[in-house]
Order: sequence, then structure tokens, then C-alpha cells
Amino acid sequence: MRRSAMKAYCIFVLILILIYLSTLTSKAALAEDEDYPIINTQNGRVKGKILKLTNGREVAAFLGIFFAEPPTGHLRFKAPVPKAPWKGIFNATTFGPLCAQSKNRSHWDIVTTSKGKKVLRRLGLWNYSQGEDCLNLNVYVPAEALPSRSKNNKPLSVMFFIHGGSYKTNGGRFYPGEWLASAGQVIVVTVNYRLGVLGFLSTEDSNAKGNYGLLDQILALKWVKENIAAFGGNSTDVTIFGNSAGGACVGLHLVSPLSRGLFSKAIAQSGSPIGEWAVQRKPRMYVERLARKLECPEIKESAAILDCLRKISSEHIIEKSEDATLEDSLMLQFAPVVDGEVLPQHPTIMLQQEGSLNKVPIIVGVTRDE
Repeated sequence: MRRSAMKAYCIFVLILILIYLSTLTSKAALAEDEDYPIINTQNGRVKGKILKLTNGREVAAFLGIFFAEPPTGHLRFKAPVPKAPWKGIFNATTFGPLCAQSKNRSHWDIVTTSKGKKVLRRLGLWNYSQGEDCLNLNVYVPAEALPSRSKNNKPLSVMFFIHGGSYKTNGGRFYPGEWLASAGQVIVVTVNYRLGVLGFLSTEDSNAKGNYGLLDQILALKWVKENIAAFGGNSTDVTIFGNSAGGACVGLHLVSPLSRGLFSKAIAQSGSPIGEWAVQRKPRMYVERLARKLECPEIKESAAILDCLRKISSEHIIEKSEDATLEDSLMLQFAPVVDGEVLPQHPTIMLQQEGSLNKVPIIVGVTRDE
């Protein structure tokens, strides 16, 4: 009898220990969830992470979220295709790859100041993962504004940043949105878009109209409109802003009919859509020049040129296309073009036409420390 009582007592104590341990495990799991918030988007669930800033504040970062299918194979030199829904939870705790760009360090010889060269060496764009499957964006949210933590239902304003880089280099990851999100109590979105020859090649006909980089930005803005409320943002209060070529892109969205209704304010920093370099007036010439370098058999037939280019690696195409810089008559060989859709006419004409401008509040200025 005494032995049975002892056995029952031991079982009871063991049960209490198991309950206590399960409670600790649950608390640990809860703490982990708080450090790795999950948001339900139209495509599926995404898991981000909490960044603890040196000022003591916290910002939730959701990194490398793909908004488009890989623009590879037959999708190269075409408008982006929205990302299909996924199953499970997408891990958005690390940055996605940059869009394919030159890894040749001599490309940066255009930067003449020692300070500028030092910054570029520290940044080391050529050391980061890159490729054509690069259409991803980053979302930064003040942690206290997350729907799971917020004590009020007031959505935050959104700032959508378009990076510069002569339309052919750079990436969204290099702009730490957590600091602006924390200081301004806004949601910050930074985005990748196709660059250089892969983002702006145009045959001046229906085979390859060009402006794929701009179409990537437009698709990302549509993603924001559809999903940002889930992060605690206001989809009707979106400010687009950009620097250098990104500033020119802001100006182009101001006149593009395809961008209408996707943003409510605009800030152009050190970039204008009417600059000599902002829009390419003779894109076909550069396409044929590239086709000759790559030894494509037919350089007068657009379909044949594209068939040839789609069979060549992005690395080789980019290498052969890097022969014109901003110093060459202030003209970039692969840049936005008048295609009849994204840009119905040249911005200098559209800005003078009644009804062509997306009428939103605008700030225009320059960036002191580019």
C-alpha cells in the first residue's frame, strides 16, 4: 500500500514538472514569435524579424519578399508577371539577391572623388548575390505599429523608395529603411528592379518595347496597394521617392498613365525625367550594336535578335553592354524609352499637356551627399 502511494506521488510530481516545462517552452515559443512576426499577404504568409536599433527602438523588417516571377527565359525582355501564391511561410529574414549588374570594378571609375571611391569600396556591390530572379522588396515597420502589437487602428503612411545608379546598378537593400521608419513613424518599402540591358533594352517595336525596370516598379507599387494594410500601412497614403536615376523614375511615374492611382505624393531627389540622360531617344542603335558584339546572326530582325539574346547568359550580355557611361554625351545606352504605354510621349511633351500629369503633391530637390 505504501509503495503504491509512493508511486502515485512520483507520478504526480512528474506531471507537475512536465506542466512546468511545457509552460517554459510555450513562453520561449511566444518570445520567438514576437521576435519573428508573421504577416498574411495576398501571396501567402511571410516571416520577418525585429531589429533593435541603437536608440532603443524596434523595427520589424520583412526582407526579400518576391513580388514577381523570375524574369528569365521567355520572360526576359518582357513585362513582369505577378508572383504566384506560395504554401507555408516565406522566410523574409534575409535580403534577396540584387538584380543582375556589372561586377567590373572599373565601372566605378566615373566616381572621381576619393571619398566616393572609399564609400564604394566599403559597399562592394560586386560582392553581393545577384541574378535575374531578383524582383523582391523590403518592408520596414515600426514594431509598435504591427497589427499584432498596435494599440490603435490608425494605419501608417508609406514611403516607397526607388534607388538610383544610372539605371544599371545598385539595389534596395543598401538603404536602411529601419531608421527612417523609426524616426518618421512610417512604413518604408525599398525595391529592386531590372537594370541596364535587362531592364531597359528596346527594339522600338512590339517585340521588345522596353521599360521593364519601370514596369517592375509599377508592379511593386501594385503589391504595396494590395498588401501594405496587412503590415499596418495606409494603401491610400503612399509617397514615392528616389535619388538620381531613382529621382528620374519618380518623374516618369508622374506622367505615366500606368502609375496613376498607385501613389499619392512624390519626391524627386537629384533626378529629373527631362534630363538629357533620363530617356533614351535612339534605343534601336544600341540594340544592334550589342547584337553585333554578341555575334547574333540577324541584327535587323527584332525577333531574331531577341531569340539570340535570350540564349546568352546575363553575365555575358551585361559584360558586352558596358561600353557607354554617363560621361558619353550625358546619354545612357539602356534607359527608359517612349513606348506608347508606360511613356506615351517624351516627358518634356507630356509635362506641357493638360491632363498628362498625375496630380499629386510634389517635392523636387537635390541630394547633397550622393
